[in-house]
Amino acid sequence: LYVGDEAEKQALLLGEPELFFSTPDYNGFPLVMLRLERVDATRLEELVTDAWRMRAPALLAADLDDRA
Repeated sequence: LYVGDEAEKQALLLGEPELFFSTPDYNGFPLVMLRLERVDATRLEELVTDAWRMRAPALLAADLDDRA
């Protein structure tokens, strides 16, 4: 999952190590991996949507906001 920055990455890794992890290949990148078997569908939807919003063009993100 894409996260906003290194601070957010560290917060997820330290705050919820049962869900989030990383590997040396991801050092320096605002990305975390997720243990899918330990996350429920609602939380997964939230995480994927948040990651998408950070990378999506503004017009597409606004369109999603309009639908909500």
